[in-house]
Amino acid sequence: MNDLNEQKDETVFNETTFEGKISAGSVEQDITFVCRAGEDCRLVFDPLSVSGEMYIALHKSMGQPGGHGEWVTLTGESSNDIKLSSDYMEIGGLNAGSSGYEVRLKTGEASVTLPRKADPKDAAVGLKLLLRGFKSFRPNPVQSQLGQVVVQGDNEVASADTVSGAICVQGTDPNLDDSWYRDAEALAKFVWKGLQFGHGGRLQIPLLQFYRPDEVIATFYRGSGRPKHLPMIHFLDQSEFIASLVKRFESEDTFPDDVWQAVGWLNNDSSINEVRYLTLMTAIETILHSLVPEAPSTLIPKVEFKPIRDALLESLTPFDLGEKQKKVLQSNIRQINRSPLSQKLQAVIEKYGLPSSVFDQDLVRRLNKQRISIVHQGRSLNNDELWECLLYAHEMIALIVFSELRYNGRYESYAQGHEQRTMPPADQTEREVKVEEVAPSSERPSERSQCP
Repeated sequence: MNDLNEQKDETVFNETTFEGKISAGSVEQDITFVCRAGEDCRLVFDPLSVSGEMYIALHKSMGQPGGHGEWVTLTGESSNDIKLSSDYMEIGGLNAGSSGYEVRLKTGEASVTLPRKADPKDAAVGLKLLLRGFKSFRPNPVQSQLGQVVVQGDNEVASADTVSGAICVQGTDPNLDDSWYRDAEALAKFVWKGLQFGHGGRLQIPLLQFYRPDEVIATFYRGSGRPKHLPMIHFLDQSEFIASLVKRFESEDTFPDDVWQAVGWLNNDSSINEVRYLTLMTAIETILHSLVPEAPSTLIPKVEFKPIRDALLESLTPFDLGEKQKKVLQSNIRQINRSPLSQKLQAVIEKYGLPSSVFDQDLVRRLNKQRISIVHQGRSLNNDELWECLLYAHEMIALIVFSELRYNGRYESYAQGHEQRTMPPADQTEREVKVEEVAPSSERPSERSQCP
């Protein structure tokens, strides 16, 4: 198992033999099993020999095709006091023959606890969260209330599945209590969510390690890396952003979880642009409902609309309508006062002070028309128009997320051609931005290679 301050180790967990138990449903059996984890941080188990009764129980736990299976439990301890526990084992394969019954297991999540000997050269305590496909170049450490936060990453990554980065929270007191580790995990995962947004795609966590004075608890998670798309923070320029994430986590007001939900929609990696556009619009609607509750929900105030509604409902009376037809028309009449999405989008633009020179009424209408075309006709207005709308919707969400994170720094913009811009967006018609608050171009790094 690699140390807290080390980024990589070819063997994450050496091959180890365990004596323990396997449980499926109400059936339990004593068992010997072997597992290991290489540099890909995937916990691999050798095939297990089981009894006929356990074989049947495991087969039942797989469930029917298209249905839900049941988790299998596996626990064990090695001769050198290493413990393994998982309530999330799955069946990877079953085989019955003249030599007996064999099962191949894979895990969704498993924890390994390793004893730690006292060593002055390796006495660091803290938490380490590893990442797949993360690209970075020596971002500055950040001092938090919990300790130093260090983000590590390779500046060249072979593939999105490569374990190439880590988030470390280093404690200063060797006698840290459980509450410190809970808070440190929350901080690390907040930074992880922010890095996913800046990275432009999902960053899978293969391994989470807790370094305590007398043990290391390593939790392995199954998963694979995902491709990134339109990153918002350049990998050479992450220091300010990471510092902003730590500061936002420590602020007194709680960060709205709905923002991370919107980021999840933003990071959809579908290759179909229509699907990606609809997920972006879903992200915007998530923001609308949760972060802009003051957005008008009706076109006309409800009190003023009531006599109009009643008159329209009454107008149906003279007509010979079937009961079903009447109910449908009445339902439609009651809904016609709903505020159009374009009006709600305008409320988002106003709340977050988005540049009116970019997000004007014409753009709002274009975004809405594109959405309506895809939802109701199954196709975009045209491919060029769709791609442009996708970039503007992406930019709108990104600026809102940056605003909620209270980030002031450089970011990658794509809406009006790819260029590096600065938060908050400079728009003289919406905000009064002093000239001295924005560094002259001569004071900024002229090339990304100069970034720390």
